Amino acid sequence: AEASQRVLSMLLEAQTDVSNELGLRQRAKIRVILYTARDYAAVTLAPEWAAAHYDGKIRLPVRDLENREREIKATIYNEYAHALISQNLPKCPSWIHEGLAQAIEFGRVLGADGEQQRLRALEGAAPMPLKDLEPPIGSLPAGQVTLAYASSLSFVRYLESRFGASAMQVFLSRWLERPERPYREAFREAYGSALDELERDWTQSLR
Repeated sequence: AEASQRVLSMLLEAQTDVSNELGLRQRAKIRVILYTARDYAAVTLAPEWAAAHYDGKIRLPVRDLENREREIKATIYNEYAHALISQNLPKCPSWIHEGLAQAIEFGRVLGADGEQQRLRALEGAAPMPLKDLEPPIGSLPAGQVTLAYASSLSFVRYLESRFGASAMQVFLSRWLERPERPYREAFREAYGSALDELERDWTQSLR
């Protein structure tokens, strides 16, 4: 019960912060299931690297909450971002999901040091092409997961540094107006350039 109340408080913070950052509103109740770490692995069959996940419900291991509160809060922000994006844009590609969720997780909770550590996966390595980051990252081989997360975060941060944080809100809102159309059309409207063109610029900026 104590863990539930603490997690609920974190979720209410995330609801305000993430909604404001993305410019999206929660459209339905989100169910959150708390697990001990052992039960989480057994029940969800999630990959070993997953800290939590969202599959229509936020599934969150909370063992040792008193010693891991900051880590768990960051995970809540990350998973709430996934839930909010999924409710509004269910066909959203993984690079947007994971890039935005990580940007919020580090920006709101874990800070710049944690973000730089995540981005070190790109040192001496080519980023993953965005076309390979459209399906769920969980479908990738385990050896590619770290690079996939770093690539998603890096591209979202590149867009933010070049066009400002509000451009992503414009993109999401334009796509939300007509969610049945290809997301690349809304992207071009918001950023004034094709996704492929900005992907090339981003890749070159990492060399």
